Amino acid sequence: MLVSNNPYQVDDPAGLGRRPRLDAGLLGVLAARAETPAETAARFLGGQTRGLTRLATPDEVVVHADVPAVPVGLDGEAVTLPTPVRCWISPGALRVRVPRHRPGATPAGRTPDQSVIERLASTVGRVVHSRHAG
Repeated sequence: MLVSNNPYQVDDPAGLGRRPRLDAGLLGVLAARAETPAETAARFLGGQTRGLTRLATPDEVVVHADVPAVPVGLDGEAVTLPTPVRCWISPGALRVRVPRHRPGATPAGRTPDQSVIERLASTVGRVVHSRHAG
């Protein structure tokens, strides 16, 4: 099972592992019922729909298991989380900076006025942690 910030593209094997957007405010869910990693890959790459679930939702995703904790990959780190595992998205919490002169970049628009810059600067680092407490 993969729960991601914004859905991954799975309809094109060349696009597998890519997300066309990072700002949709949706959780992406990919789940495959399979016995082996090879069978899981075959479902995704072969376009099989039997045993494959794809979902995009702005709501919380809760993963239940028959064990008290499950091993997961969280932002590339191997951790163990107690079950049920609750996943949610906080739209607008992530800011991504990219080089201005990167390949494929569109020409820049006008420079934002000072009030826009101040508003954006005031939101940097402000994240609501109340749902993460525990």
